[in-house]
Amino acid sequence: MTLQREPPDGRFGCLGAFRVLWYHVGMELIECIASFDTNGHIRPLRFRRRDQVVKIDNVVSEREELVLGSHMRVYRCETSDEFMTTQYVICFEPKTCMWWFKG
Repeated sequence: MTLQREPPDGRFGCLGAFRVLWYHVGMELIECIASFDTNGHIRPLRFRRRDQVVKIDNVVSEREELVLGSHMRVYRCETSDEFMTTQYVICFEPKTCMWWFKG
């Protein structure tokens, strides 16, 4: 576990000056554009990580995990070009509406 100081924009809410991040080492906060339908299905379309935009071509699997009492939706995604296919794992936390890249 790591301690992280609350960002100045207050996006961690009223959890105090420090919040314990229980995510594994290697998970980082990302920006993601996703499609939400009326049945509650979420489909990630693309995400930005370290100033690189990744377009998601295919969602291979979607599952829900319970991590220390918080529900996370975990997506295994693929992107491909003419030479290779790359898989990524990204996670969505509905409680905070935050997206995470799982390295």
